[in-house]
Amino acid sequence: MAPVYQGAVLDSMFTARDPVYHKSLKSSVAQIFSMTNMKNFEVYADECTQIFMEAMLTLEGQPVDFSMWLQWYAFDVIGAITFQRRFGFTEQRRDVDDMIGKIDIGLQYVKIVGQLPFLIPLLQKGLMSRSFQRLNLLPDTFDRFMKVLITAFAYSLAGSDTTAISLRAMIYYIVKNQHVYDKIQREIDEADRNKQLSKFITYEECLKLPQATMKEAMRLHPGVGFPLERFTPPEGAEICGYRLPGQTNVSISAPVIHYITDIYGEDADSFRPERWLEASPEALKAMERYFLAVSNATQALIT
Repeated sequence: MAPVYQGAVLDSMFTARDPVYHKSLKSSVAQIFSMTNMKNFEVYADECTQIFMEAMLTLEGQPVDFSMWLQWYAFDVIGAITFQRRFGFTEQRRDVDDMIGKIDIGLQYVKIVGQLPFLIPLLQKGLMSRSFQRLNLLPDTFDRFMKVLITAFAYSLAGSDTTAISLRAMIYYIVKNQHVYDKIQREIDEADRNKQLSKFITYEECLKLPQATMKEAMRLHPGVGFPLERFTPPEGAEICGYRLPGQTNVSISAPVIHYITDIYGEDADSFRPERWLEASPEALKAMERYFLAVSNATQALIT
């Protein structure tokens, strides 16, 4: 998924294999994605949410492809956060410039070359590098610009698509489980009443079940379902009692890890958000550690 420019691969945090280089990429943007800084971007999400809610009200009583609307919403939120400008999906109620359609085509390419990697040099040299070479006007400046562009593109693609998947999973499981739906509604109403009574109470303190529901939905249906691959070091490694030679491709799968009964209970195949609220501190720590729907995946792979 990394394009080639002037014979060099333009890696992002999603494609870089070298730990040192990956760390340098991550450190350059880590502050941007801190919780403190992300709260500053909340205004952009609020704008998109308001547009989305107004659209839903105007469409009340009509058949709606909710899965598509959630993807449009996710793209607009991520676009607003990344570029401080919405793509306009929810406002125009369509796939603007066929962006989602083109990403789907790109993923078809990834699906094929992921299984037939010997095609990558041929396809990248013939298709991708020619496009970049047309823009090679100021090499030094353009090199830096391209690295920023590739990083922004990676955030937009990975962030919006996985967000849409997670939103779909949450809505699906809430609608399919009436008792969860009712409990969440009551908790939201109560949080609104408490918020009106005291300005010192935050929604995070009140909305425990919705947060647990988010985790539970992503546990059962993580946004990234394919194996998370790594290579063993040159000297090899021992994994689960097996000695593997160097540069062996190993991987773990979030959908498999998330259904381990020793971690998530005998009912691990059931949607039960309360498990995140009822767990002991030790059990919750283990559940969080093996929860691979978000950034924990990298840490779990390393350790």
